[in-house]
Amino acid sequence: MSPKFQIGARRFNKLGDLVEVVRQFWSPQPEAGPMYEIFCPATGSKRVMGERELETLTTPERLFVRHVYLTADEWGTDLMTKVADEYFAETLLSNPWQLLYVHEHAGWALGFARVGGRVRVVASANDAAVYSPEVQAFRSRTYSMPREDLPEIRRPAKGKGGAADG
Repeated sequence: MSPKFQIGARRFNKLGDLVEVVRQFWSPQPEAGPMYEIFCPATGSKRVMGERELETLTTPERLFVRHVYLTADEWGTDLMTKVADEYFAETLLSNPWQLLYVHEHAGWALGFARVGGRVRVVASANDAAVYSPEVQAFRSRTYSMPREDLPEIRRPAKGKGGAADG
């Protein structure tokens, strides 16, 4: 089995921090395969792990996209933001390269992602939208990244009260 990670290779981990492979060595148990010492500059920590664990820790270079559709009586930026916050709260330790589009019934949609530890709007149908430098960096990084669509979510109807029910 040949090692998959080169010395000095850098990849993003699941929290969006860069990790660098410092050295590679072989485990005393041959069936365990190669072992790696990694360093995370963001936390200043070093750790040793096997190839499979390192592969699980690092994220693939692709953007995961999911669409959530609100019901006909749900609308508004506040509700769309609440839905995104709830979604990302449930996926706290998942891949940082996720984009969540929340659609309201009239076709308006906002794209959300976790950027700099916070859920932020990263895509809008508003041509005049202005994004922070952090969001702009996320947009630039993910623009040409291969995309993988995740199953869509359609919210169930909650009643007849409109956005106040959300």
